[in-house]
Amino acid sequence: MEEALVDYLEDNCQYTLTQMQEMLEYDFGVRISTSLIGKKLCDKRYTVKQVRIEPETCNNSVNTEKRGVFGEALLKHERKGSLIVYNDETNYSLYCKRTQVRAPIGQRAIVKLPPSKGANLQVQCAITPEVDLVHYATRRGSIKMQVNAEFVDAVYNAVNAHDVYRAHFTGKTIVIVLDNAPARRTWSKRERT
Repeated sequence: MEEALVDYLEDNCQYTLTQMQEMLEYDFGVRISTSLIGKKLCDKRYTVKQVRIEPETCNNSVNTEKRGVFGEALLKHERKGSLIVYNDETNYSLYCKRTQVRAPIGQRAIVKLPPSKGANLQVQCAITPEVDLVHYATRRGSIKMQVNAEFVDAVYNAVNAHDVYRAHFTGKTIVIVLDNAPARRTWSKRERT
C-alpha cells in the first residue's frame, strides 16, 4: 500500500490525504486514517511544499526548437562580429503594505486602503559586453509597444554614437536582443540602415 501512495503522488502531486484515503479504500478495501497516510508519506520522504507553477508551454518541443533557431542566429551574428546589445525590463512596485498588524483578541485587523495601487515604476536597460550600460529609461506605468519602439530607437542611436562602436564596429550589424513578450511577437525582425 505504501508503494500505491507513492504511485498516486507520481500520477498527481495535488492529491489530498483524504483523496488518497479514498483511493486506498477503493483499491485495497481498507480504510486507513489520513494521519497514518501522512506519516507513511513522510517515511517515504514526501513533504508538503509550496507549488511552483510551470506553464504547459514551458520547455515543450516547439518552444525548444524556436529557442534553438534563435540561438543559432545569435551565434551567427557573433561569428560575423556584430555588436550584440541585450535589452531587458523590470518593474518595481512602489505600493507597500504590511501583511501583519496587531489587533485585540477576537477582533479582525482591518486596514482601509485605496482601491488602486497605482502605477509601478518600470526600468528598461540595454547592455553589451563591449560597452556595459548602453542606455536606460525609467517610467511609471506599463510599457506600451510605442514606448518600447522608442526605447529601441534610443538604444540604436546610443550605440551608434558610442566611441567603442565607432572604433571597432563601424559598418557591422547592431543586434538588439529583446526580452519582452509583446515586442518579440511584433518585432521578429527589424533592420535599420
